[in-house]
Amino acid sequence: MFITMKSEKLETQLVEGSFSVASTKELICDLLDLKINLHEKKRFSNEIRFGKDHDNSSHRAQALLAEKKKFIEWIESLPANSTISINGIIKMDQQ
Repeated sequence: MFITMKSEKLETQLVEGSFSVASTKELICDLLDLKINLHEKKRFSNEIRFGKDHDNSSHRAQALLAEKKKFIEWIESLPANSTISINGIIKMDQQ
């Protein structure tokens, strides 16, 4: 894992390597579930505090659920003995 800092920018290697189909499915589904749960908690908090979802968290959670469905369809279409290469770099910019 590496972190590169350039003034107002940051890159970090979140995931890198080759994985089995089962490991890939577990890893990506866990990451998506984490983000979905974060948006659901944020939506719930906004609804309790403000009476509505200010941050559009509900829409983002739905979009992530759709992405998860597409991913599961794709990963389950692969032969079980396949190897999946993942290079997950997160790029951040100060705005």
